[in-house]
Amino acid sequence: MPRFRLPVVVLAGLAAFIGGTAEGAAPSPLDRSIHVATQGQVVAERFSYQGRLTDGGGQPLTGAHDLSFQFWDDATAGSQIGTDLAVPGTALSDGVFSVELDAPAGAVDGRALWLRIGVDGQWMAPRQAVLAVPYALSLRPGARIVADGMAPLLAVTNQGGGDGLAGESNSGAGVRGTSQMEDGVFGQTSGGFGAGVRGQGPTGVFGSGALVGVSGYSEVGDIGVLGTTSADGAKGVSGVATGLGGTGVVGTSDRGTGMHGTGEVGVRADGSVGPGLIAQGTIGLSANGTSGDGVFASSAGTAPSAAVHGIGTGDAYGGRFSSSGGVGLWVSGAEGIHAEDSSGTAHAVHGVATTSDAIKGESTDGAGVVGQSTTYNAVIAAGGGSGPERAALRSISTHNASGMAAYFTNNSGYGNTHLNNSGSGEVLVLQDNGGRFLRAVDQSWDAKFRLEGNGQAYADGAWNAGGADFAELLPAAAGLAPGDVLAIGADGRLVRTTTAYAATVAGVYSTAPGFVGGQDADEGVPAGTVPLAVVGVVPVKASAENGPIKPGDLLVSAATAGHAMRAGPDAPQGTVIGKALGSLARGTGTVRMLASLQ
Repeated sequence: MPRFRLPVVVLAGLAAFIGGTAEGAAPSPLDRSIHVATQGQVVAERFSYQGRLTDGGGQPLTGAHDLSFQFWDDATAGSQIGTDLAVPGTALSDGVFSVELDAPAGAVDGRALWLRIGVDGQWMAPRQAVLAVPYALSLRPGARIVADGMAPLLAVTNQGGGDGLAGESNSGAGVRGTSQMEDGVFGQTSGGFGAGVRGQGPTGVFGSGALVGVSGYSEVGDIGVLGTTSADGAKGVSGVATGLGGTGVVGTSDRGTGMHGTGEVGVRADGSVGPGLIAQGTIGLSANGTSGDGVFASSAGTAPSAAVHGIGTGDAYGGRFSSSGGVGLWVSGAEGIHAEDSSGTAHAVHGVATTSDAIKGESTDGAGVVGQSTTYNAVIAAGGGSGPERAALRSISTHNASGMAAYFTNNSGYGNTHLNNSGSGEVLVLQDNGGRFLRAVDQSWDAKFRLEGNGQAYADGAWNAGGADFAELLPAAAGLAPGDVLAIGADGRLVRTTTAYAATVAGVYSTAPGFVGGQDADEGVPAGTVPLAVVGVVPVKASAENGPIKPGDLLVSAATAGHAMRAGPDAPQGTVIGKALGSLARGTGTVRMLASLQ
């Protein structure tokens, strides 16, 4: 195997990767500050490397040779960084070669690196140190950059989807900005979903100023200021203003959201003299809490100080709150929520809930929720939950003597309350704990109708029904139809008659009864039963086989199955089912009959 000597000379090193040059002297280690002149173009993530190879006798190599390169983090031991870089068929002239190598991803961060070189499958020793040029020393850890004039001290642009500038620190500040006259840190984004300034940590972003602590601006709907923290008790965004009239946090957006808070408490604002939170915009305030409060606001000042004060002009919302598992907005005080609509077209209070309460108001002495509107709905509740525990609107009274959960008044000629179910369920369900289901009274509180908890109903007037007879549900054989003449079978069930003057005749299968007995209010019509007309007017299938039927004729069962016929003189006792109210001249048909079993 041939032996090679490797007098390698690093001409460019990593300086080519960062746009530097090999010329010039290295700066003093005590002062690594530089003055920025121009902003260079982005170069490829590669660097040039040159060297000279000789054989064991010191003669320079010529021709084409297969070269290999490895990056290591130690001169003799350590670990390899990245993968092998192969440059096959490299041309050598008088032993000199020149190649371009890809920089190992994530390794060019100020750490020391060594290059191991292989020739035709044989690794050379020792490893060669990768040196930086003097200009690149300004970007080593701890370096300072100083500029004069109005140009940006450092301009960082990311055309892709990553961060423009990311700062991390274990115990200090990730990014610290200080200015005597202008912004200490200014972040702006004009597209995509990036944030102008993003802060994460025990205190994501901390701003303190006599006028404005933190100011975030977004042009087309992105986030002006976004603060995120995962530590218990930490603050995503904290703004403190000590001067009179100052503002801790200001969020402004022309078309998007000025301030958006998400978390156990999305936004918390406390005011000792004035409002805890003031929000103005197309949507004054939008807050969402996944497991806790969307907005928690308190105020210790006297009236008219408010915990939350939202003003919406035109079609805008003064405040909008939503929650997927908790409470969208929770307020308490002498007046929990005060909402006014001066436009005549907007909602004073609009509550929407998917799994919890849309609007919940509590008061120890006054009204929990009061909604007033001159031309529109005072209160609208819309919910997507199921069952009583997740109703769109739920009213609870805790007074155990004369409390009322809901009280509705109406001064117009229209209905006081309109209940509509566009689905297939009940429109109204009344549930009581052993008392009375319903009591209808006039203006003097004189009861006109009442429905007791045991199912008994009482009314001062008559009960008017659209049906024509009173029927009783009785067990019956299968295959019967309305209008059939029925008899009592051997097993006690109703069957269709098959003989004339049947002594076991019971009556007629009711077609449209006005009253039905024998059914439970909860279970409905029992299986295997039919309504038998007992009293009243009922249609009956009839036959003229015993002569034409005229009004007033007594009717009995006919030989034609399930039909009635004229009784004629001296009908046997117990065979008459009623008196005809219509006529049938010939054949079979249907006549109206006054049911009266004799």
